[in-house]
Amino acid sequence: MVYSNGYWVARAGSTEEFRELAKLKGVSPEKFRDRVASGQIVVIMNVKRPPRWVTVIRRGVSTKINVNLGTSGEVVDLAKRAVKKGVQVMIEGPGHVPLNDIVWSIKLEKRLTGGIPYYVLGPLQTDVAAPYDHIASAVGAALAAAAGADLLCYITPAEHLALPTVEQVEEGAKAYRIAAHIGDIVKLGRRAAE
Repeated sequence: MVYSNGYWVARAGSTEEFRELAKLKGVSPEKFRDRVASGQIVVIMNVKRPPRWVTVIRRGVSTKINVNLGTSGEVVDLAKRAVKKGVQVMIEGPGHVPLNDIVWSIKLEKRLTGGIPYYVLGPLQTDVAAPYDHIASAVGAALAAAAGADLLCYITPAEHLALPTVEQVEEGAKAYRIAAHIGDIVKLGRRAAE
């Protein structure tokens, strides 16, 4: 039988590939399967790549970063219905959030959705940092990751100014890898150093 996504694999039981993936992500196969089946883990994979290239997004694993080339949106009721139908869901959060609103907004979203993975665009907490938005927003990104955000969409120095160069993309990605790690120190403790 062929399964179309990690959700169906989780429903069907633990395969060798699934066990290997759980081991790579530092979670027991049973816990990993249960979290995928309940919609609390999103597995992003390319069938042409080995399991070590699979990305897992959820509480309990390291925070990821993303380069967003489009826009999307999701609401709580729709997300819950989608999970019940076997669709992997991730909620996209806002991009401009005052620093004092980041933690409570993430915790509220997690509570309302039952822990569906949460993706934030930055967040950028000020509009006066151009061309240093990647640095300013990394502060909010670290706080967001520590509060429970599962995926961070990076910001480049060119944000609000122009399309980024390759170098600016690299600068933004570096700032966000650091922010994700700082957040993971709070969220994952000792496991963040691994």
